[in-house]
Amino acid sequence: MSETQPLTCIGDFRYWSVMNQSDLQAELQSLRHRVEMAERSAVRLTDENDKIKHELAESNRKAEVADYLKSRFLANVSHELRTPMNGILGMAELLLGTELDETQKNFTQAITRSTESLLYTVNGILDFSSLKQSKVELDENIFFFGKMIQDICKQFEHKANAKNLKLTCNTLSSLQVPVIGDEFRIRQIICHLIDNAIKFTESGEVIVTQQVGQHEGIHRITVEDTGAGIPLEVQSDIFKSFSQGDNSSTRRFGGTGLGLSIAHKLAELMSGEITIQSKPGEGSRFTFNCELQAGDRDSINEVGKSTLHGVKALIVDDTETNREILELQLQQWDLDVHSADSGKAALKLLNQAAAEDDPFKLAILDLNMPNMDGLELAQHIQNAEFSHDLRIMMLTSSVIDLSPKALEERGILKSMMKPARQALLYDAILKLLSTPSSQNAPFLPSGRATRILLTEDDPINQEVATVMLETMGYEVVVADNGAMAVDTLVQDNNFDLVLMDCQMPVMDGFNATKAIRDKNFDIPIIALTANAMQGDRELCLDAGMNDYLSKPIYRTDLSRVVHQWASTSSKKVNINKESVEHGSGNRVHISEKNMNIEIDQTALDAIRSLQRPGKPDILARIVNMYMEKSPELIAAIKEGVAANDSDKVKMAAHTLKSSSAYVGAPALAEVCNRVESSATNADFSNTAEDVEMISSGFESVVNQIKQYG
Repeated sequence: MSETQPLTCIGDFRYWSVMNQSDLQAELQSLRHRVEMAERSAVRLTDENDKIKHELAESNRKAEVADYLKSRFLANVSHELRTPMNGILGMAELLLGTELDETQKNFTQAITRSTESLLYTVNGILDFSSLKQSKVELDENIFFFGKMIQDICKQFEHKANAKNLKLTCNTLSSLQVPVIGDEFRIRQIICHLIDNAIKFTESGEVIVTQQVGQHEGIHRITVEDTGAGIPLEVQSDIFKSFSQGDNSSTRRFGGTGLGLSIAHKLAELMSGEITIQSKPGEGSRFTFNCELQAGDRDSINEVGKSTLHGVKALIVDDTETNREILELQLQQWDLDVHSADSGKAALKLLNQAAAEDDPFKLAILDLNMPNMDGLELAQHIQNAEFSHDLRIMMLTSSVIDLSPKALEERGILKSMMKPARQALLYDAILKLLSTPSSQNAPFLPSGRATRILLTEDDPINQEVATVMLETMGYEVVVADNGAMAVDTLVQDNNFDLVLMDCQMPVMDGFNATKAIRDKNFDIPIIALTANAMQGDRELCLDAGMNDYLSKPIYRTDLSRVVHQWASTSSKKVNINKESVEHGSGNRVHISEKNMNIEIDQTALDAIRSLQRPGKPDILARIVNMYMEKSPELIAAIKEGVAANDSDKVKMAAHTLKSSSAYVGAPALAEVCNRVESSATNADFSNTAEDVEMISSGFESVVNQIKQYG
């Protein structure tokens, strides 16, 4: 018995081991199944996540497109509405300045009030849109705060009288000191508050009071009415868009429901605030606080002492009615008025007056004009000698954003929306003529625009550089290759600067520069190249070039170099190292097996920033050109490699490298650069992978550009 016991135990153990292995295999099988299910779930979740990301990106793209289209729509609506309103209001004001009987005067005043009411509504809608997109920028000018309030109250007198309301304006003579701030926006806030008070008050009075806070520089305006009042529970809602306290207010009182919302947003924009105190049946009290710097009384007194008698002024507007209105207004103030219907005609008059030593002192430019808009005209003026003594004002009927920086760069000292009221226009001109003019742009002794010969074979590069230069106010002539550039200079030597691409068919930039120097043309030549190697610098110097810009070319660099050379005499100097380093510093190096194909959207943003009002979509045009031309270049690279044609590969890769860099694809440009180097060395042994990367990379770049919108 004792001898069989171990065997039984061993058998039991073996039986148990077999059974345990079976259970273990089953458990492992179960684990594998669960892992496979988890992996499938992970793949499904990843796919769903990618789908959500794609849908989110597509939604964002559509939202950006919708926002852009809305902005363009508002700009067009603004222009179309303000243009006829400018004619109606301007003519009505001029008519009121003539001898009218009482009936005629009443009719004309009714026209004026109706137009002002329509203008007030249009302004509210456009201001709301601009504030929502954070496109409103504050201005600074010197004005009398108390006088401004008195003017506003006078403006609303008729509206209050029509409802038998008493409008009281309390301003203290001791507070008649000049302040510095955005007078236009402060006027808007106070106008909205007074208009709101009159609208919702059926009987009694509206009282406007000026105060100064305990702290120096804090100015306070209160607008108090005897209206129905606002319940406490809805007071926080009245500053929301399209809100009027209760659902019946719009039907009872009219309006868009945007006035208080706009006033509130404007107050916040200038670090001020609007508060409300109100009880049903006891009226409402709105208080607007803002901080303003003290102004110099002497400077504003000098403006008051100035005279407009005999000031030579030029009005530039393509609409005959607008010109007629401005002419009559300025003639009433005894200015010597001239007009032009286009930018080209204006430049002719300005040049002629300067040549006769009788220059213009004031130019009032319309923004929206065909062929050459107001911004382009102002830039041309900046490049002329007469710009030193000329004061420029811009009038616009569009909501296209005109930032202070954009205006300052073009020497525009004042911008006003149409229709401009006579009193405001008069004050603006007085202040403008006392303001020093900007003198930060180069000019030519002849007074003509600076002429630049752009030598470039790639259509995309031609388009980008031309738009950049024209927005700076320069006149551009394009030559497709070096031979054409030489011929152009021989036939017309009235150029001030040559921008020379280095790699071009027929005749490259180096040989073209040598040919130009051999013909004794002493003109600055700036190299444009997608390379930034030490050898290229030496080639540029040896060929007789004066400076160097590396592609892709940035507007700031182009402006700096052209400004420098177009306004100085030609002289041979060393290559501008800063330009080279800046250009080469923007290059992206990638490994041979890992291509980063993500585009740089800032490059596309830079192209879009070149868009000019009323012109075709510059970004769409350049992107379409890139998409159309690049497949031909890729095919040429493949054909050249197959045929061992180094010249064909080199030229195609160089062109694709340059245009890819312009549209924000530096990684693709770097691969093209490697292929170009291989072609230069006539060695295609290691280019197969790069050529395939160019094809796949181009497809990826196109897809990302399409997503950018």
